[in-house]
Amino acid sequence: MDNTHRLEEFRRSLKVPESSAELLGNINVNTKEGTKSFYKAYAEIALVLEENPEILGVNRDDPDYDKTKTWFERAAEINSDDPRSSANKFIRAVSKYGLLYSGKSLSIKDNTRKDATKDRLDETTEIIGRGVVNHVINKLQKHEDEINKQQSKESRNTEKYLKRNRKLPGISEIINAEIDGALKKGEQDLAGWGGAFYFWDHELGSGKTIGDVIKEDPEKLEKFLAINAAATRYSMGSELYEDFAEWEFSDGILFGISAPIPMYLKAEIFERAATGNYSGAVNQVDGYVYSDKEKRWIKYDGKSLGHEFDSVSFDTAEGIKLNLRRQARLKHQNTDFDSIDVLGNHDNTSNVAPVHRDQSYLDQINPEIFLPGYDDFEFWSGKKSDLRQGTQEGVNHLDRDKEQENLGFLNGFPRNSLMSSQANRQSKSIH
Repeated sequence: MDNTHRLEEFRRSLKVPESSAELLGNINVNTKEGTKSFYKAYAEIALVLEENPEILGVNRDDPDYDKTKTWFERAAEINSDDPRSSANKFIRAVSKYGLLYSGKSLSIKDNTRKDATKDRLDETTEIIGRGVVNHVINKLQKHEDEINKQQSKESRNTEKYLKRNRKLPGISEIINAEIDGALKKGEQDLAGWGGAFYFWDHELGSGKTIGDVIKEDPEKLEKFLAINAAATRYSMGSELYEDFAEWEFSDGILFGISAPIPMYLKAEIFERAATGNYSGAVNQVDGYVYSDKEKRWIKYDGKSLGHEFDSVSFDTAEGIKLNLRRQARLKHQNTDFDSIDVLGNHDNTSNVAPVHRDQSYLDQINPEIFLPGYDDFEFWSGKKSDLRQGTQEGVNHLDRDKEQENLGFLNGFPRNSLMSSQANRQSKSIH
């Protein structure tokens, strides 16, 4: 099925609801009482948050306003499997690579047809959609019930107060509902969940953040690094393969830099993506070099090895963790992420990069150009890069101050980001 236009066509047909009751009615109709087409609910909620968040009791100054709006915008693209959406490409790549990494099947039995199978990730997005949308429906319905109850009591002051109350789940509730579906039904884990990159600092019920859980387990950390590096390269490769006017390579880099992941892990992901060595260097981990002869990890400053006092033995706590990370890299160094058909069998006219992409442009990138400084926006101003020679004028020539201004970092989500750029582009044809 060609999904290229269905989300855009639905967005174009939308009108902003005048009340939360009207929104609730629309969601029930469009999703058949919360059972299908969940992208329609996501898209309409995103529109309400953009145009009239007050009917949901949401203030634009709320700390989680931008994250919540962005989540619904991108969830619509992912649930509808929009092949032009950078967010959809990245999330599906991370999720499928995560399943492959853990030895899970990418397809499951289709009980509606004899001896047929279906995409496991499609099923997972439906499970997540069902959970999130029904949570929203229940919250909106509960609010309407309270309003009706107060109207019967002729308590106008209470009714006005209730109408101002927030009627939409907060971003924390939404993320928890998504994680619940992905882990319990989708057979994913936190390291293989697509949202981990964006919501690294989200606090779980245990009191730990997603990042804490991933970092404390060497094997989970290596899985996270490998699949996010492969997904980053896939997303960049598909953007480079498409029309240059649609190119979002720099957008993706800037968004990645703004995510709440520790900078040393971002650097590791970007370097692996640039080199194509997704599993990482087997004998060099976190600045240490493996020495089987001396049974220790020796500190490495990029030019030379350290001395004995700069090393850790294999039998120390740190040495054991480094060994576990090395073993994970050895085990997965031949995992063929690039063979996975991330978006499925779409019509060739959808302008989606094939499985085996022409990544010659990516191979021109030297990670040392931009990784050491991290905030080196000169790379994207065209002053340092030889990337895509002859078409460098297509990269935004912004000075440093203007670049910083345009990023507009908000709660870890830059306005001019991988997540927001698709919405900005599509809105031109919608309105």
